[in-house]
Amino acid sequence: MPMTREEARALWEQTKANGAKLDGCSGHDFVDITPEKVLRKRYRCSNCTGEADSQAVHWYKLGLAHGRAAS
Repeated sequence: MPMTREEARALWEQTKANGAKLDGCSGHDFVDITPEKVLRKRYRCSNCTGEADSQAVHWYKLGLAHGRAAS
């Protein structure tokens, strides 16, 4: 069944709110919230409660490592 316009709008609002949490965080501490999964894992920041997928968390951690190495 296709998504209704109201469902799509609610999903978009949730997505924007999650992005605002992540953007406003002073430093993420991601915790795996899907330990039962091997693929399509989700993580939640214990500081801002924003959520991200495993690919976003991977690149975030790689960026931190590169930033530390450049210092």
